[in-house]
Amino acid sequence: MGVDMKKICVLFPGVGYTTSKPLLYYTGKLAKSAGYEVRCVSYKDLPKNIGSDKEKMRLAYETALEQTREQLKGIDWLSYGKIVFVGKSIGTAIAASFGKDVYGVKYIYLTPLAETFEVARNSSGIAFHGTGDPWADTNMIKEACRERDIPLYTFDDANHSLETDDVMKNLSIVKEVLELEQKFMRRGTKAFFASLYGDFTVITRENLDSIPVEIADVLKYWKKYAEDNLEEYQKNGGYCPVKFAGEQFRYDGVNYKVNPGFFGISPEYFEYIMVRHVEDALVDIGAEEVFCTAMVD
Repeated sequence: MGVDMKKICVLFPGVGYTTSKPLLYYTGKLAKSAGYEVRCVSYKDLPKNIGSDKEKMRLAYETALEQTREQLKGIDWLSYGKIVFVGKSIGTAIAASFGKDVYGVKYIYLTPLAETFEVARNSSGIAFHGTGDPWADTNMIKEACRERDIPLYTFDDANHSLETDDVMKNLSIVKEVLELEQKFMRRGTKAFFASLYGDFTVITRENLDSIPVEIADVLKYWKKYAEDNLEEYQKNGGYCPVKFAGEQFRYDGVNYKVNPGFFGISPEYFEYIMVRHVEDALVDIGAEEVFCTAMVD
């Protein structure tokens, strides 16, 4: 087993929804149980009775963002292998703005505002919204999330705190949010270039029994996918000539490689099925720096 990867989760509250309230309180507990270092941002001296006052909202945002920068300065973000920012309401916009200078950060947007999507990056995280939220129009939130490829989870009749008049339903909403957050926090990452160096464990049929069962299950899925899609691949005329291909990733602190020979398929077909997002199965189990290498012939 390799060295544990450092992880950090930062909670960005709303104006009135502090980190001691259910969604943020239990999200912090969840992150800590998953091995994240948890930091909580707080604000002071913000405008009162903001409501729909755009000027007060702008002032609150700017003031809170400046306080956030002061509280989080000095953190060596590059020392963390996984970074998650969790924002609530105006905190979603503050998190997205602050995160522009933080590499690799992923976001959980709890009841985002229209202003959030002015700064949120595409494919940057997941979002939660109540259809009874008086501060955010449901159709607008749905469209903004669709345009930015941010999965959105909605809760019927829930307000800006994701609460309804039914206490038991509120508890079930918190539970569902936490379950989705847990899955999101466990997800790994893809790499845009070959970023792993040092020693690798090359997965073979001979050492398969010593490989973590989660990886072995992914390899079984890949093998079946390759078998099921070979006929379609051949009908389409194959793929561009590839001299070499392989998949590399880090799991539980150990670097791994798997090559086409493990499946008994050509480098071209291996590359073909990887680019069809089959490698996402590795990300789903929490593998990091997932990257498909290939050399065109």
